[in-house]
Parts: sequence; C-alpha cells; structure tokens
Amino acid sequence: MKIASISTGFIEVPGQICLNIYAQGCKLSCKGCQNPELQKFDAGEDISIDEMSIILKEHTMPKWICWGGGDATYQSDDFRAFNKFFKSRDYKVALYTGQYFQDIKDLLDDVDLVIDGPWEGIPVIEESSNQKVYIKKKEWEQVDFSSLKDLLK
Repeated sequence: MKIASISTGFIEVPGQICLNIYAQGCKLSCKGCQNPELQKFDAGEDISIDEMSIILKEHTMPKWICWGGGDATYQSDDFRAFNKFFKSRDYKVALYTGQYFQDIKDLLDDVDLVIDGPWEGIPVIEESSNQKVYIKKKEWEQVDFSSLKDLLK
C-alpha cells in the first residue's frame, strides 16, 4: 500500500491513542485540502503487511489505527487487506475519508469508525461541518463527533 507517513496521535479519535497512517493518493482535490501533497498517487512509500507488522511492534501504545491522507479508500484492495490484518491483532480502525459513507460502505467490514465527506474547511468538531461521523456498534450509527469520547469508553 502507498503510505505517505505514519505517526502517533491523540486527537483523531477522542480519548484514544492512535497510530495514524496517512495514505497516499486522493482524487477529490478538495479546496483548502490540509494535505495537498498527499493527493498524488505516484508518491509515498510502498509498505507491505509484513513491514506494518514490524511498525506495530515499535508502537505498542496505540489501540486504534486511524487512516488519514490522501484517502485510503482509493487503494481499496490494500485497504481491506490491511484492515483485516489490524482486526486480527485486536486493533480498532478509524477512517477519515473525503468520500461519502454510503458510497464506500462495501469497504468497511473491518472498520469501526468513519468520518466522511469532502473537506470544506470546517472541522468535524464544528456543528456546521459537512462531515459526518459513523460508529459501528451492532449496526452503523451516525453520531456527533463531540459524543465519541463517551461512546468509546
């Protein structure tokens, strides 16, 4: 999978430590994109699941994997394979995507949290944001970002 960078974060999933994986490539070219350098599909580094296994051993604190980017859904086969791998290791998986939940629902079997919608300059924490938040319990539910910290306890 083409990956731009990997880092540890504390705000992407409220109250949780995440291993943030920034996927390379996005077709949306949202105005005001926070990571325009990640839109290109011919950049980044190819990372295999075996290499990701080593990375996970080096980052023992995160219990969540959080996809950012770029947009991992444009690498759909790898996205599914990596998520299956993460779930087999008992990680929770979050996805930030510019696509709409309904359009990518078939990619979300091993995903627990989705923040969807193209970037329009208003963060998901703001009520006026166009982005929506979905959490998988028994079924997918749309929730407010501000309620996530309590929902994920």
